[in-house]
Order: sequence, then C-alpha cells, then structure tokens
Amino acid sequence: MLPKFKVALEECETTLDIWLWLFNNLHKLDEIPVRFRQGMFRGVFELAEISNFSKEELRAYEASMKEIAVYNATIAYAKKEGEQVGFGRGVKEGREELFSLWESGVSLAEAKQKFGIS
Repeated sequence: MLPKFKVALEECETTLDIWLWLFNNLHKLDEIPVRFRQGMFRGVFELAEISNFSKEELRAYEASMKEIAVYNATIAYAKKEGEQVGFGRGVKEGREELFSLWESGVSLAEAKQKFGIS
C-alpha cells in the first residue's frame, strides 16, 4: 500500500498516477473499472484473478494453458514442415522448368529473365 498516495481514479493524469492508484486500490475492487478493461492494465487483473483460484481451479487453468502451448507448438511445427516441403517442391519444379528451357534452346539470359534473376 501507498498510504501517502490519496488520489481518486478520476484525478489520475499520468500513467504513473494510474499505476499507483491501481497498486493502492486493487485489493478493494470487486470488478474491473472501465478504465482498466483494455490496454496495459488488463494483465494485472488477469493475474489477480488467477491468484485467487482454488488449488483445483489453478490445476485446471495450468492444464488448459499447457494444452494451448502444445497446440501452438504443433501448429508452429506443422507450418515449418509445410514451408520446407513447399520450398523443396518449388526448387524441384524450378529446376525442372529451367532444364526444360535449356533443352528447348532458350539462352541463359532469357531463362534468367523468365525467372526474374538479374
């Protein structure tokens, strides 16, 4: 608590004032004031809510967070794999097309122009 900081929320003018008000009054709040429902302060209220979880609620929350992390890791892995496969196919198709051009007698300068290589 900050006993010397006795400013009403409506009187807070700076971000520092708002943080000080929040630290001083968070324990008194039953609901989130409108001013704090979005932006940088939202995380404080999420942490405060989590800190009030029962052991059972905390275990369920942690399990759900783990599931989300596994899901996100799976998506990231699949994306990386897909990009590698796509790149490999693109290289193979590019080589085949270049070889086909070369076989048909297209000059190196024309082939570079076709592929956008300078």
